[in-house]
Amino acid sequence: MRILNLFFDTRVLTFFTLAFASCTLHAEYYEEREVCSEECCSSSWMPFGVEADLILAADTFRSLPDGSFQDNSGLYTAVNLGMDVPYFTSYNLGFQLGGSYGIYDWFGRVSDPIGNTKESQQQGFLTVGLFSLAPCCSQFNFGIAYDWMFNKNFSVFALNANFEQVRFKAGYLIGGCDEIGLWGTWHTRTAHKDYFGIPVAFRAISQINLFWEHHFSNCAQTMVWVGLPDDEGLLFAPGKDGQFILGARFEVPLTDCLKIEGHAAYMAPRSARGGNASLNYATNVSFGLTYSFGCGPCGNNGCGVKPYLPLADNSQFLSDTNLNF
Repeated sequence: MRILNLFFDTRVLTFFTLAFASCTLHAEYYEEREVCSEECCSSSWMPFGVEADLILAADTFRSLPDGSFQDNSGLYTAVNLGMDVPYFTSYNLGFQLGGSYGIYDWFGRVSDPIGNTKESQQQGFLTVGLFSLAPCCSQFNFGIAYDWMFNKNFSVFALNANFEQVRFKAGYLIGGCDEIGLWGTWHTRTAHKDYFGIPVAFRAISQINLFWEHHFSNCAQTMVWVGLPDDEGLLFAPGKDGQFILGARFEVPLTDCLKIEGHAAYMAPRSARGGNASLNYATNVSFGLTYSFGCGPCGNNGCGVKPYLPLADNSQFLSDTNLNF
């Protein structure tokens, strides 16, 4: 029994030691980013010390516009930029800009019986945002962004639809290694299309989520969230499009410049039984590699700043429609 107690005590001590080290190292990162020296900024490869990430990822998703048909699978590439806002560094204010382009269903789509079933689906996202990062390890972070989704051959009707949303994220850092908060979206512009005289509409699904993010001492990060659709849907009005939302993100550094990233999300169908359950749920799974230019600790180049909000994707931007089959 004494041996077991000793083993247990050792494990507990080790756990808290590692946890403290993780928090300390992450706190040092927040303290170091308070000052961007002239030497560092003058040696940066871009003006104002921009943090630049290049992403290549495999992606599969489906949403309400896909109806009862299969997921859309393919590859996308993206660029994401982050920087301190000039003349506002004392307010810890940052700016982010990023975009992505993906090709899905390379051998064509079978859902549209009238159109060209051999055409692939193309999809892109654009994100512009502002954020404020805590100058130390126990304060609030906040960010707001505007997202655009661009589609070609989208939904069961293979239509070209572009629509938009506002997205926010707000969290409180606990000891530098954990962050708890809320993130959510609100649909803005709705895309109205015509399919041989039939009106079809698309827009983002508004949602609200509670998240927990953890930062490890090796600069790896994990984030999980749970939430709800937050507005009346187009497909099943009156009422919401789904029951609940689950999601997760992770990133694991391989070197100072290269890391593995992934994200996934699931919106449970509004109806758990019957044929409608196959029409009104959403999923997304993505894995890829990210290369950071101007590498430094935790993938940061020392002058630029990593965007607080992730680039828009099919986990952050769920799609709604008024019609599918």
